[in-house]
Amino acid sequence: MIIKVNGRTIELFAGASVGDAIRRHSREAWRNVRGKRAFVFDAWGNEIALDGALSEGDEIFVRSSGAGERS
Repeated sequence: MIIKVNGRTIELFAGASVGDAIRRHSREAWRNVRGKRAFVFDAWGNEIALDGALSEGDEIFVRSSGAGERS
């Protein structure tokens, strides 16, 4: 399936999780998310869990904890 992470198109296997997408996108982003220095959001600005499901065409964003989007 094809999704976007921070505007970058990536291809993943069917059934991939948010965590799988972040690992494919960037090792640095994965380390930051795992270390709670960054968080993952959907296209509507909702924080999403690493074990969350993805669908074809989804768009997610990794934002640092200092970016002000997390409440």
